[in-house]
Amino acid sequence: HFICAILCLPFLVGYLYLPESVRWLTVKGRVDEAAKVIDQIARVNKKEYNPEKCLKKIQKVAQREKEHQEKGNKYSYVDVYRGWKMARLTLTLQFVWFT
Repeated sequence: HFICAILCLPFLVGYLYLPESVRWLTVKGRVDEAAKVIDQIARVNKKEYNPEKCLKKIQKVAQREKEHQEKGNKYSYVDVYRGWKMARLTLTLQFVWFT
């Protein structure tokens, strides 16, 4: 167990250097931080980056999420069984995990 734990340590150190998800930052209203993460990703990938266009898109997603939260839609575990496709997928995954 100790050997396996020691082998995992380099990956845990890498966790400190990875930024948060752009989607998560946007949903939480931290738009400026999300734009910084996208800028960092664009620099690493050597791609062109238009800050104004990017910021507009991020703000649009944040606004859409805020409207969704204001509607008061609450989700529960029952929602994974709504609709035939989703119910079939959920039951298949449950079967695989349990077996």
